[in-house]
Amino acid sequence: MTASKYEEVVAAYRQLTEAGETPSQDKIKAIILERTGVKMSNTTVSKHLRTLRASDPDEFLKGTQSEDNEPIPADHQPLMQKVYHSIKRATELTYSNDKMEKLEADIEVLQERLADAKATKQRLEGMEAVHNQLLDRLQNLMRENERLSQGISPEQAPLVEQLEGQVKEATGKNETLMQKAASLEKQLSEAQDELAILTNRNEELDETRLEQQSTIHNLKIQSGKVEELERQVQEKDQTIEKLTQMIGANNDQMTSIAGEVYYISPDVAQALESERQQHQAEIEQLKNHTTKVRA
Repeated sequence: MTASKYEEVVAAYRQLTEAGETPSQDKIKAIILERTGVKMSNTTVSKHLRTLRASDPDEFLKGTQSEDNEPIPADHQPLMQKVYHSIKRATELTYSNDKMEKLEADIEVLQERLADAKATKQRLEGMEAVHNQLLDRLQNLMRENERLSQGISPEQAPLVEQLEGQVKEATGKNETLMQKAASLEKQLSEAQDELAILTNRNEELDETRLEQQSTIHNLKIQSGKVEELERQVQEKDQTIEKLTQMIGANNDQMTSIAGEVYYISPDVAQALESERQQHQAEIEQLKNHTTKVRA
């Protein structure tokens, strides 16, 4: 960023004081000319030196010493302070005015550029409008040329345009119908897919139903066999019950006879008892066999 004139003067002033030299307008101008190549006037240098001294009391007092380099008396200090503040405010206003002048100059440059840009934009818009007009004329000429090549007279042109509009409208409707037809075909395809799925499920259900019917039929057959077996078991139970009753009666008779025979012949009584026990064992075997058949 380029330094301002005030900053250039301050830099030259500091350079001279640090080198132990007394700053003067000519020396400051020479340093600025050597550094920037800009020739500064005495008025500008003096104005910025006043600004520098107003911003720093030490520098201000350096610039307000008497001609014989004697310090200012103490009783004059309050007055000098008032003068210092007045000069400081004046120099601040001067410095602000310099900044405002620079800003105004920059604003003027920007406004000029903005005006140029607006003018360029207007020219471009005008050129675009002319281009669009030329394009419309070219399209009209092409349409007229096409009509002439087809043998259409200017009187027939409105009718041809009307027919072309109707054709475009019909084409648009046809496209709409085609879109609807495509949508219906898609829906039909989806419905057919769903129908195929339902058909497969129905076939699976039919197969399951047949299997269930076959199973029920087999169960009925087995149930009939079970009923027959139960009937046979019941008959055997009844037969066994009768035999048991008969054997029980025989056992009672044999026991009674054995008691009577015992007094006559113990051997015969023992033989009868053995036969009775054998009959009892046979009855138990029949009962066990019947229980297994039921299970």
